[in-house]
Amino acid sequence: MHALSAADILHVWEVGRGQSHVERAVTLLERACPETDRAALVHLPLGVRDRLLLEVRAGVLGEALEATAVCPACDERLEFRLAIGDLLGGESTGGVAQTCNPSSAREGTEFEMAVAGYELRFRLLDSVDLLAAAACPDAEAARSTLVARCLLAARRSGDEVAAADLPPEVVAALAERLAESDAQIETMIDLTCPVCAGTCRAELDLASFVWEEIRGQALRLLEDVDALARAYGWSEAEILALGTERRRLYVERVL
Repeated sequence: MHALSAADILHVWEVGRGQSHVERAVTLLERACPETDRAALVHLPLGVRDRLLLEVRAGVLGEALEATAVCPACDERLEFRLAIGDLLGGESTGGVAQTCNPSSAREGTEFEMAVAGYELRFRLLDSVDLLAAAACPDAEAARSTLVARCLLAARRSGDEVAAADLPPEVVAALAERLAESDAQIETMIDLTCPVCAGTCRAELDLASFVWEEIRGQALRLLEDVDALARAYGWSEAEILALGTERRRLYVERVL
């Protein structure tokens, strides 16, 4: 994996504009991992995918992350600041990961569990599964699709059981075990409202969040290109080739 250049960021933004949020995440990793086929990236476990997205984001915008949520009790807008290392279990990214190895990432992605007399074998979810769920007409159908796709085998008293025939409590236990087995798949932030003192947990959709930040960076780059091209007659390629600090100083001089 390599750090994204200014040209990379604009490329990702341009391609991702017409894609779903799931496809955008893969497009971003595809640009950061040019040695890895997209076909392999779409099968990364979602937790691994999101970890890599955070590392890419750190390479572009640093480790400090700022986000907002809304207090469910009083509708106050809550702002919070995190370090990406905290989201990665206390590990610093060091700017950007050195490798993106789908083969090693898929190792240990199958699990077994027993619940309520059922024996289940399942695998971790990936981007292909999310795309299949997104095509469903409603949330219930999407949930059923994800269960059917991740479930490799289900037995009760030695007899095979179809995913559609699993009772709700077994499906709920499977969903909980999926979240436990794939670190980073669900990011929850504990917050306290400064107005009503209420507490809440906000879920941070990492794939969507990182895309919005990359999108914002791309729009800022376009503004820089417009300003410097008008002032100096430079081409887009010449402007994007400038280092971040040099480009910023030039922009400050012409604005």
